[in-house]
Formats: sequence, structure tokens, C-alpha cells
Amino acid sequence: MVKAVTSKICLKCQNTKPLSAFHKSLQRKDGHQTWCKRCKKQYQQTEDRRLAQKRYNQSEKGKATQKRFNQSAKGRMARKCFSQSGEDKITKKRYRQNEKYKKTHKQGNLHYYEQHPERKVAENAITHAIETGRLIKANTLKCNCGQRAEHYHHHKGYAREHRLDVVALCRSCHKIIHHEEEGSVT
Repeated sequence: MVKAVTSKICLKCQNTKPLSAFHKSLQRKDGHQTWCKRCKKQYQQTEDRRLAQKRYNQSEKGKATQKRFNQSAKGRMARKCFSQSGEDKITKKRYRQNEKYKKTHKQGNLHYYEQHPERKVAENAITHAIETGRLIKANTLKCNCGQRAEHYHHHKGYAREHRLDVVALCRSCHKIIHHEEEGSVT
């Protein structure tokens, strides 16, 4: 008759603890992790763990694993839940306050407007029209899809006579329209 195992020695702290003090693991014969929950939690909070995770994420194996997860149904659901939780806005806000982001973003904008000077002039015209009361802010309007608008779209182009011929759109619809104009979406 096989005797049921009710306790285990943690390989980290070397203490004997009940099986309930260990996380489950299908890779182990006894069905539980080798470190107890307390030791695992302490390790997760260390700088060594953070650096090890960073090295793994930057490795080819880590990138491939992340790509597979992102393409899976579970990964898509996780991204959807994260974006609906509002945490993504907090994360983006923190990232945008980073000096590295500010520098690269500014360089990208300068490059973009060097390539398309007419767009910058048209955007400035919109900003001026909003400040002087000729146009209302886009985020006070609704998009065609029913969501709150975020941008004005120059649907007739950026020429001088069409600078204020704009439509208020949400971010998603604005992207779709630009892709259609470029011929990306069929």
C-alpha cells in the first residue's frame, strides 16, 4: 500500500512544510514546486529575478515564446482585459514621461514633419481654429461609430482651402481611413 505524502522539504529554506505550502507543478513527480510559496514570493521580488526575466525576454527563445502567446487566444484575451482595465493607460503615461521616450518621440515628429510640412501647417490651423472658437475640440464630439472622437481628419486633403474641412473621428476609425487611403485595407 502506497503511503500518501503530506509534507515536503523546501529546497530554498530547507524547512519541512505541508504540501499546501507549495504551488502545484505538473512537471514534478509529487505534483508540487520545489520551493515553498514564501521562498518563491521572496525570490520574485528580488533584483536577481527581474534581471533573469529581462535576459530571458530578450533572448531568441523568450521572444519566440512571447510571440506564440500573443498570437494565442489566451494572449489576445489577456491584452483585451489589460486594455479594458485602464492599466495600459497608466503604463503608457509612465512610459511617455520617460526622457528616452520624449527624445525619440520628438525626433520622430521632426522627421515626419520634414517629410510632410503641409500636414504640420494644417494641424496648426486646426489648433488655432480651436483656440479662437471657430472649431470645437474633437474630444467633445462623437465619431461615426458612436465612440468619443479624439482627432480631426482632413478628409479633403491638406491644401490651404481644405485646412478646416475636417471630420471628427476616434483613433480606430482614423487608423482605418488612413490604411484605406494607402491601399493597405481592401
